[in-house]
Amino acid sequence: MATKLLVIAGEASGDLHGGHLLRELKKRQPGITLVGIGGASMTPYLDEKIADLKDLEAFTPLVATEKAPPPAFESRGYSRRTLY
Repeated sequence: MATKLLVIAGEASGDLHGGHLLRELKKRQPGITLVGIGGASMTPYLDEKIADLKDLEAFTPLVATEKAPPPAFESRGYSRRTLY
């Protein structure tokens, strides 16, 4: 079974650290699928980008998921309920 991981950065430092983390995950587990909300640092490593951090103006991951447009989650098979 393939591993799929949802990763959300709520602000710039989370995006920076998330980018480093995602880069290492891709190196160590080449088959992993990364889905998430992030900015410039995380984007190169995301297989599916739900939304861009700069468009959400969020301060926490919870706010980021609340502000993301519903189709961004639902079209990928996620529901807001599963994210909380």
